[in-house]
Amino acid sequence: MSHEANGRIFGLDVVRAAAILLVLIGHYSVGGAIIWGFTPPPFGVLNPGFYGVEIFFALSGYLIGNILLEIAERPFALDLLRRFWARRWLRTIPCYLVALCISVAIARIDGGSNFKLLQFLTLTQNFATQFKLEFFSVSWSLTVEEWFYLLFPIALFGALAVLPRKGALVAIIAFLIVPASLRYLGWHWFALDWSAGLRKMVPLQLDAIAYGTLAAYLTRGISLSVRANAICSLAGAIILPLPAWFPLVAEHLASSDIWISNGAFVTSALGSALLVVGSTRLKSGHYAFKAPVMYLSRHAYTLYLLHVQVFGLTAHAMLLAGAYALTPVIGPVVGFAAAVALTRFVEIPIMNARPKQFLDQSNDRVAARLIQVPQA
Repeated sequence: MSHEANGRIFGLDVVRAAAILLVLIGHYSVGGAIIWGFTPPPFGVLNPGFYGVEIFFALSGYLIGNILLEIAERPFALDLLRRFWARRWLRTIPCYLVALCISVAIARIDGGSNFKLLQFLTLTQNFATQFKLEFFSVSWSLTVEEWFYLLFPIALFGALAVLPRKGALVAIIAFLIVPASLRYLGWHWFALDWSAGLRKMVPLQLDAIAYGTLAAYLTRGISLSVRANAICSLAGAIILPLPAWFPLVAEHLASSDIWISNGAFVTSALGSALLVVGSTRLKSGHYAFKAPVMYLSRHAYTLYLLHVQVFGLTAHAMLLAGAYALTPVIGPVVGFAAAVALTRFVEIPIMNARPKQFLDQSNDRVAARLIQVPQA
């Protein structure tokens, strides 16, 4: 979710904006339906938020994958890895902690205490346990990303130390196979819940990001033709929503353990990665389209962090004010305002103070690559 101007690719902002829009539609429609007395939209693969999160995962994998592959192509230096982790954590953790504090405050207002704060502070709330809490509900996906940022570089450079030529591919394939296998075992042998377990436990979701990293590996240094980008976009648009309509076509597979444990996750992750690759040729757009896209993209992370909590807090305030029915209208507006403030006063200042990933960014070779793929 980069805000850096150098090498920015507008198509990636389009993907990011689409992802947050899907998440907002999914969550706000549920909240609005409950408040207005309608039957909430179905969860799972029929909820647009499911696909929004999958797109976010693939986009992160693509951007982070390119950075790590750039590091891997240089003489190994531990400082480069330290800088990578410093930049990642300064990018994500400060805003996460602010959102966590807001979540604690809301929980106190509602009189709830059904959460273990230490787990949220250490990002272990859904590492090895099913995530069924309503408290800071969106945090599960951030935990998946943070653990990927930690574990994948270790696996990558460990594999490269043993297999200098194929180590990167081996590490990526391992991150694709292991989570898929764990999901199957979790469903078949341990009866894990589909949403709280298969979808939200960290080790079972790392492949969603790895598909984006695989896309970065396969396209690195390659300038895809207009036709190739169009094919990727079309294939992604078909494959991404496959879980929603596939049971209508092949009901016998929809009931299989393999499909239930992996079908929706693999197809949505693969489709998302293809959409990300297909978007990279889009360099700009008309202002009427570009302005809202850039706005959503710029505030995507803080919107994701805050929209559920702020909606709940607004609902509480509207209830006290005797205007509870206005919450679905007022809640999103307040959520956007809170996200803009968090971006402006926390995210951007800290991002601007981060150390550079590469000290020799003036080097023509590196600069050329950063034009292809902006830093995250």
